Amino acid sequence: MKNFAKLFVVAVVVTLLVSVFAVPSAASTALDPHTLKPGSDAVYFIMDPAEGQELPGDGSGKDAENPLKPIDHERFDPTAEANAIRNDFQTSWYQAIEFMKDTGGTLVICGPLNLGPDDTYGAVDQNNRDICTPKFGTNTIKITSVYNGVDYRETNGAKLTVELPAGLSISGQTIWENIDIETIGANRLIAFNDFPTLVGEGVKCYPKEPLYAAVPSYYVSLSAGHRYEGGADINYNLVVQSGTYNMITATLWGVTDRTGPGWTYNNEGITQGKVTLEGTTKVVGGVYGTPQAKANFSGSTEIIINGGTYECDLYGVGPKGMTNKDGLVTFRISGGDFSKAWGINPICPGYENNAPIAALIDFSGWTGTKEDLAVIYNLAQKADVEFTTIQLPAGIEAAELESMTAQTTPPPVVETTAPTGDTTTAPNSNNGPLVIGGDDETDASVGVGGNNGGSNMGLIIGIVAGVVVIAAVIVVVIVLGKKKKENK
Repeated sequence: MKNFAKLFVVAVVVTLLVSVFAVPSAASTALDPHTLKPGSDAVYFIMDPAEGQELPGDGSGKDAENPLKPIDHERFDPTAEANAIRNDFQTSWYQAIEFMKDTGGTLVICGPLNLGPDDTYGAVDQNNRDICTPKFGTNTIKITSVYNGVDYRETNGAKLTVELPAGLSISGQTIWENIDIETIGANRLIAFNDFPTLVGEGVKCYPKEPLYAAVPSYYVSLSAGHRYEGGADINYNLVVQSGTYNMITATLWGVTDRTGPGWTYNNEGITQGKVTLEGTTKVVGGVYGTPQAKANFSGSTEIIINGGTYECDLYGVGPKGMTNKDGLVTFRISGGDFSKAWGINPICPGYENNAPIAALIDFSGWTGTKEDLAVIYNLAQKADVEFTTIQLPAGIEAAELESMTAQTTPPPVVETTAPTGDTTTAPNSNNGPLVIGGDDETDASVGVGGNNGGSNMGLIIGIVAGVVVIAAVIVVVIVLGKKKKENK
């Protein structure tokens, strides 16, 4: 009778989890960054003058022979308090985007362009200061160094250099492609401020000094949200197809959890994180489905990996955990090189607040080799906090993958950002994650994320209701497992 009860409970768990997997993705009705196009035919060319020289041409920015020459901006006030001086107003970067803020268009970096300490907003923080853009919202701007068949990286040394303490704050939908992003100093960041973003093909990222080529923090990081500003019920959606990065977050970057009048520095409500990594993308510091540092997070998150190379940890939830008790983490992985990955986990070890109520991995769309699948599957089996469910492709059994050589390369000793806080972890189930076999007719995604818009409340309530039941049943399974172990 006891065996029958246990089998019945497991069957119920399988049924409920499959029903959760089968819920259509909320992101399927939201803006897909893959579809972004420049908002108009407007185009501006920008670059720095050669040292000791003036920019060539008439300064109009109409082509590479006449790159935009910035003027004294009408809102620039050099007498303001040090932390309020808007040096970024004075840059060709800001002014060219301002010309296109109502239409969108294309920004061509046609020569070397350095955005550094003299171009930042404020002067208090010696490590992180912003270079902002005007808010151009849904008027999409493409940022590139290739235009009309001319690659200005080859013809004129074009590149975008982001120098300590500068970081870029982008207030609108953007496409980045065929551009070099060079960094000077550690922990440089491009924050996309909640707007759908496509980092497309042909992006190259590297530190200026080759000495730091093996140090993750010397590569630029990407955040789907703000560096420090949060908000409630935000739908993030970031797609990255090329480039090498330190860290990538699917939500707010998260440098603080403080609150203040008129400001929120946390993700609240039903926030939906979503990041898609594919193509030749390479991550060497970490992938996070929620803030990677101090900010709190409430909601759910989804990490989609269709390709790329990962020499890092992948975390569904960052070190602060989740402030809600019904959060979901979904990994949907169809490809990628994980041979040098350090691990894949639902949540950072030593997390604060709550773990997700369910952490799911969907391998059902896997397109790589069985050997490569075994690497990432066996990493998932070693997670510090167990995944609730792992769905495999049709025809592939867990036992077969477990019998194959697991990834054994230890993490390299490099500079990286380690989570801090309580070192305890959530208790693990004695029975391990539930593994569901593949089914070509089953959409195994628990979809969250999308563009700035509604909160998908109905979808989330439905998912949460189902998952709450799952959680209760899983408790029963765990208790039964423990009793069986104690009776041995």
